[in-house]
Order: sequence, then C-alpha cells, then structure tokens
Amino acid sequence: MSTRYGIDLVLEPPFTAKAYQTRQIVCGQYSSWAAEMQMLRMPLTPYFPCPDARLPILSAQVESIAQETRERESCALRRAGIAADAASNGVMMEFDAPPPLLELQSKARAAAQSHSVGLYPSEPFRPRIALLEYGVFPQAILSDAAEFANGVASALEIPETTRPWRLLLTRYNSNAANDDWSNGRWAADLSWRQLSSHPLYA
Repeated sequence: MSTRYGIDLVLEPPFTAKAYQTRQIVCGQYSSWAAEMQMLRMPLTPYFPCPDARLPILSAQVESIAQETRERESCALRRAGIAADAASNGVMMEFDAPPPLLELQSKARAAAQSHSVGLYPSEPFRPRIALLEYGVFPQAILSDAAEFANGVASALEIPETTRPWRLLLTRYNSNAANDDWSNGRWAADLSWRQLSSHPLYA
C-alpha cells in the first residue's frame, strides 16, 4: 500500500452539494470515475509523502494555518468558469485566486514541503475542483465534455460565489499508484481518510 497526504480545502456545503451533483452527472455521462474516487475538494497541495514520525508535526501545522486564517476577514471565492484540461483529459471548475486564498495555499505548500524535501511535486497552484479527470474517451471528445459540464452546472444553478469552509489534512492510499502518483495512477483503487478538519471562518 502506497500512502500520500494532501492539504485540502472544502467549500461551503450548499455549494459543494450542487458541485457534487454536477460532477456525478458528468462522470456518469462520460464513464470516467477518477474524479469521483475522491471527495469534492480544492486541493491546496499535490499528493505528497510524509514520514509517520513527522505526521504529528504536520497535523499541528495544518491546525495552526487554519487558526491564522480564522483570524482574518472571510474570503469569497468566485467561479471563473468550467473548462477542459488537456493535461488530465478532464474538466475543471476554475476559481479566481484572491490574495487570501493564495496566502492560504502558500502556507499549505510550505508545510507539505517541509516534510517531503526533494519529493514534493512542483506543480503550479490553480484554484480548481475536478469534475472529470483522466477520461477514458479520445481527447477529441474533451470539448464536448466541457460543454456538457457547463450545461449541467447552469441547470443546477451552482452559485457564482462561495466561501472556504474547512481545511483538511487527508491521508490517501493506493496500491495501483505504487511510488508514482502522477497521471492518475491512483484512480484504480484510491481510498482516503480525513485525519483532521478545521473551520476556516465563523
């Protein structure tokens, strides 16, 4: 069993409920389940390793980041649209990146990197939620999938804005990924467990 961790942002429940419905419909329509292998969240870090002995330190860091965030004014997140993502043969719900969100992500990234020196993936942060990932259809179908996802989101009347709700430390497991968690190798058997959950705003 291969284990990785993630620091994840969960948005307000009413928004999450409609985004989850959208994801379920899109994944069903295109018979691609990689996105649905996970909870609906905005990842602030890629999957990263952390030695067991350092996990209590990481957990305390995540709690401290949440506490610092709660002491600031609430941050509104605005949807920037739904778009195809060729890199993952998927469809992403994109968000604007206000300074408070970028600060939160920067702290999460620093915490993750401090426990996985040299092993932390250097991927640029893009505020997004995956509606479809690693589609099993030809990439030529991708534009259809994005158009369909936009139509579903409109029909379900997903709000244009939402707020961060909880900051999570999550443990992810996969046999299929082995030591390489890139390119959806986890999709065959991903499982996950929330290790901690911290409110971000009152």
